[in-house]
Amino acid sequence: MTDLLRSDGDDGTCMMARCSEADLLPTLCTKCNRRFCTKHIAPHEHNCAAHARSNARTVECPMCTQAVAVRPGESPDAAVMAHMETGCAPQAVQQAATNWLNMCSVHSCTRNEVQPITCEYCRQTYCVEHRHYKSHQCRAKPVTPPMPKAQPAATPSPPPQTSPASSGASLVAKKAPLYVPLAAQAPRN
Repeated sequence: MTDLLRSDGDDGTCMMARCSEADLLPTLCTKCNRRFCTKHIAPHEHNCAAHARSNARTVECPMCTQAVAVRPGESPDAAVMAHMETGCAPQAVQQAATNWLNMCSVHSCTRNEVQPITCEYCRQTYCVEHRHYKSHQCRAKPVTPPMPKAQPAATPSPPPQTSPASSGASLVAKKAPLYVPLAAQAPRN
């Protein structure tokens, strides 16, 4: 490939060996920084090695999620297969195993919580629905004596009433005045 390019090019001529076209405005290749005429400026026209390196493709391995380089002319499937045969570490399998850590421990439940909820008695992981020990029939449920029922708050009981006939009091009770007139108040010293 080096025999296709000339080392000179300062005079405005194309750097392709077979091309002697003198261009008043020679263009620089953005990949290899060499001067070319308008016919040879495209990377595929002057076999630009820098463009081939920058045009490398990668695909993601479905097993380990790593980027696998695909060489020019190679199919992506062949590159991934070669990667899998030469020591692919299946992180996806490990990640899937960690995702099952938050599964509900009730056999008939298939929920998988984002945040693990652990029973404080049996230390098993449960979903939101089965998090309480009564909901999952916890075998390690607390052995505490039953709490006594809360008694109603003590309300003051009314004083015992006496019958009006026995005390000789009238049925009409006297009302105390709500206010006392100023004239009836004792003078202050």
